[in-house]
Amino acid sequence: MDARNYFIESNKPYIHQYASLICKRYLSWENDDELSIALMAFNDAIDTFKEGNFETYSKIIMKNRLIDYFRKNSRNEIPIEDESIQNYTSYTHSIDEKLDRVSQINLFKEIMEDFNITLEDLTRKSPKHRDTREKLIELAKHLATIDEIITVIKIKKILPIKEILLISEISRKTLEDWRKYIIALIIIFSDKRLDSLREFIV
Repeated sequence: MDARNYFIESNKPYIHQYASLICKRYLSWENDDELSIALMAFNDAIDTFKEGNFETYSKIIMKNRLIDYFRKNSRNEIPIEDESIQNYTSYTHSIDEKLDRVSQINLFKEIMEDFNITLEDLTRKSPKHRDTREKLIELAKHLATIDEIITVIKIKKILPIKEILLISEISRKTLEDWRKYIIALIIIFSDKRLDSLREFIV
């Protein structure tokens, strides 16, 4: 398999996800022409891309091709709220926001891998009690503003428990029990690239 085919194959999940979001329904490679349209558009994006962010560029090419497809095939339901092209911009803006969030989740997963922390770990090791959760969120928000703490976390990939004990009233046991959860919170609060994930922290 040559480099281009490998690149396309490795991005098929991304193409599938984006086309499904545009069409507002789950698409299958076997039955939906929209996926073929998106795949060809992605291939063309490789040929015409010159500079900038390729992911953003490929989204534009795929979206435009799908819009053209909807317009030319009136028998197909146009996947927008009131089925009017005039309102398509506002709809696709919300799609882009969703995709940005997906990209941030993927980035967050990559960052957490450096700490040997998975999303499954965070699901299992997240506090169930509201009071505990709120206390740890407030702690993480505060720690995310302290450069020395952030530096230790990012370089050594550990939670500096001794330093935190000096500036907070949280017990050592709490810090050790919820170490992974606290690290994840601090990363989200301190990394501007993950801003849309903060709304999930409740």
